Amino acid sequence: MFDKNGDGNGKVEYTEFEDMMASQIGEPMTGDDLKFYFKKFDQNGDGFITSDELALVMKTFGGKSYSKKEIDDMI
Repeated sequence: MFDKNGDGNGKVEYTEFEDMMASQIGEPMTGDDLKFYFKKFDQNGDGFITSDELALVMKTFGGKSYSKKEIDDMI
């Protein structure tokens, strides 16, 4: 459904996040907005969004809570 983890590492990198956000919102976001939200959701600052962090992104922007399995399937 939202399989944006192109390299299969189980984490969403910035470029993957950019693609995911464009598909969820329906229009591209500006670079500054994307960087702001990526940093906001990358809670531990490691440069990746983990499954737990992605669950927060999906709830915030998608308005829906997903199960751990659904989130894991996305990445």
